Amino acid sequence: MQTAAAHGVADAGDAHLAQKLLERWQSFRINTRRELIAAMVRNAALAAPLVDALEAGTIALREVDMTAREALRHIPDKELQARAVKIVKSAGGGDRDGVVARYQPALDLPGEAQAGAALFVRHCLTCHPMQGQGSRVGPELSGIASRPKLALLEDILNPGKEVSPDFVNYVVVTKQGQVFTGLLAAETPTLVRLRGQQGAEETILRGDIEEVRPNHQSLMPEGFEQALTPQDVAHLLEFLQRPVPLPAK
Repeated sequence: MQTAAAHGVADAGDAHLAQKLLERWQSFRINTRRELIAAMVRNAALAAPLVDALEAGTIALREVDMTAREALRHIPDKELQARAVKIVKSAGGGDRDGVVARYQPALDLPGEAQAGAALFVRHCLTCHPMQGQGSRVGPELSGIASRPKLALLEDILNPGKEVSPDFVNYVVVTKQGQVFTGLLAAETPTLVRLRGQQGAEETILRGDIEEVRPNHQSLMPEGFEQALTPQDVAHLLEFLQRPVPLPAK
């Protein structure tokens, strides 16, 4: 019910309602929070209370995925856009090579594939298909066991370093000021369809589109170091190189 209500927030376009929901942020499930953020960044009227909440610390920036961050960078209101860009830039993690260097000790820690499988389900399966599960937003990962651990570490902590042309992120801005981002799932003379995290798709009619352009960034969010310890990374790397059956969600 929470998720269904979150979908309706964008249609309502009521900033006061959005503010009330943000005041109850800690009571919502993770999926509900993601749906609310996605709704708010698409609607110019709802972006202001979201930016306010990010500035106040009610919502942690690490809860805002790369798709939503990119939408915040393109808010039509220039003053609000400047505030949003400042928040996104404050995330730290601009020095991704430095982050990778700090986590290199994980390469020498013993990992447990079963623990790594649980972490994969929690953090990765919403976008990366594996073992017949997951959404195809990012690359399928069943065949990467032979990839060196250091390369896998960089893939996890510096996802924007190498982006396959098949997984370039696109930005669509509508004439109504809405901003959508995601993989280009379909394009016809009459519509554009984007696929975002968890496989959710948005269809935008050509007649409503002001601009379509790639931003050559990965949809995979940076900042996993805020959610994973070096030992967690060691578990995840062990699973990727020596996969075991994924646990049920």
